[in-house]
Amino acid sequence: MAFELEIGQPLPNGVIIIGELTPVSGIATGLLRAEPVMVDSVTVQIGGGAPVTAELSFGATRIFKANVLVPGPPGPTVVTVTARYDDGRPPQTKSFTAIATAGALSGCWLADDGMLFFLNQSGNTLWGVGLNQGLGLQGQGLSVTTVFAGAVQPVTVMDSAGVGVAGPPIGIPPVTPGIQCTWADVPRGTRSLSGTLDLDPEGGASGVQILNVVAQTGGFTATKLTRVVYAPPQQTDIQTLFELVNKNVSEDETLASEGGTLNLPNLTPYKDPVVVFGRVVNANRYVVVNRRPSDGLTYADFICTQGGGGLDGDIDFDLVLDAGWLDPNFWTEGWQPGVNPQDFLAKVNASDGSLHLEVIMFGRDASCAEPESYNNPPLLPGWQEMDGDSVLINGRPLNGALQTQDPGQPPPPLQVTAIGGHSVDIIDSVRVTGALVLDCGHTGDLGTLFDRCQASNASYANQEIHPIYAIDIINATSQENLSGVWGDNYGMTYYVSHVGDTVWWFGMGPFRNGNFAQVFLGVSTDGTIEGSWQDVPLAPGVSGEPLQLSIDTTRMLLMPTSSDSLADRRWRKLYDAPAPSVP
Repeated sequence: MAFELEIGQPLPNGVIIIGELTPVSGIATGLLRAEPVMVDSVTVQIGGGAPVTAELSFGATRIFKANVLVPGPPGPTVVTVTARYDDGRPPQTKSFTAIATAGALSGCWLADDGMLFFLNQSGNTLWGVGLNQGLGLQGQGLSVTTVFAGAVQPVTVMDSAGVGVAGPPIGIPPVTPGIQCTWADVPRGTRSLSGTLDLDPEGGASGVQILNVVAQTGGFTATKLTRVVYAPPQQTDIQTLFELVNKNVSEDETLASEGGTLNLPNLTPYKDPVVVFGRVVNANRYVVVNRRPSDGLTYADFICTQGGGGLDGDIDFDLVLDAGWLDPNFWTEGWQPGVNPQDFLAKVNASDGSLHLEVIMFGRDASCAEPESYNNPPLLPGWQEMDGDSVLINGRPLNGALQTQDPGQPPPPLQVTAIGGHSVDIIDSVRVTGALVLDCGHTGDLGTLFDRCQASNASYANQEIHPIYAIDIINATSQENLSGVWGDNYGMTYYVSHVGDTVWWFGMGPFRNGNFAQVFLGVSTDGTIEGSWQDVPLAPGVSGEPLQLSIDTTRMLLMPTSSDSLADRRWRKLYDAPAPSVP
């Protein structure tokens, strides 16, 4: 009989619950011979938790059992079993990956309609958000985003296995939970439905692996959800992206550098992403785009123009910051290594609160001399990119829908009269998401030859958001129904659906900030909303708490009146959306 170490429970990729004791068991075998080698001890370790010594049966083949506390965080967690022998030989180790969750049903689930659902079971309540998996950098949820919440109730099932008597099956309660939910679409997507949902969990030794939709109203399209392991896309740092994304000014110029012999700096990132509120201004009295009417719109047309900065395809305008809606931690958190936020603040103050804004046309890594790479996936959103790779205007891909006219002088530039069907006028209130940079390139000022960025020169106004990922033109109207897209003073976005007296939202962070994903459910009465929120595992958070909100008389501002962690937040309505239909 040879040395063996076999793990029977839990199974690989099985679900283990954070904060609970998980049984780990199997068989460890020594070696039978004239002088036998016996298993002396077995230890079990889950993730970064402390090793636990297992109980062992007697004999050469020893059954081991241990109850091990599951540590956090949620996600794939390594379970390691180590057998040690009485003759001092090196120990034998086996390991596998299990999925640690905060609740038995918490985790990521793939629906048979292609949507991904991120569920968090908190006590007997199941919270979730489902998003269609649209293509592109910002495509997730742009067609359908659905939130739901429901009660997990024990259900008695009839099971006669192991019963050795004649007669009807015997009920052995409880065997599995049943889940009754309500659901609603929210306006990150374009679908706008709502209804009810009954889920029937199906599983075995490795935990619940399938949620069957046994009943629904309102048009819920999935019939089965299957547990999957979700790995968030790896995010490339902004400096590296700038070094990869090509500009069309010259053959080897990128967002990061001008190329050529000197390879002088171009854009220097200071903070990414940022979300700011403000008012559109422009010294030229209108928004412009650096191109001519005759310039083509394909990537090949763009990248081979090489006509200088006046033909770089960027949309240009300026913004005066609304400091009252700036993230309270804006000047102290999230800055790139080695930069001084106070330098940036000094430039903003010296410019009366202004930032220059630029929307790039394409965000790809191919130069004119690399036609074989023209169709590489975009690395950053652009206004002429399509669908999820496009810059978002009021939550919808711009897809090149730029209306222009002759500005009254020979172009370039062209005057922009509408972006994505929305007119953009001077004095419009907007919210802008993008990368905060100093534009250090293409200056003819000889005084900057050896200090291109002029970082400590407050009077040198080169502070920008460039490139821009999303623009929200704030045009919300005062309505009894609160459905629409809202933003808070921490840069987060909330997609709100108001169905009858019920208020739902899905809150998420901006593009390139995957640290926030939250579902809220509440009831609106007499100028207040009373409810609760819960983080869902699209992001790392696992918190949740009750929340009471007061509704301003304009019905375009929400303030917390009861909350431990959200007491300093405010929510502002950005634009309207229709309420979901009711079955």
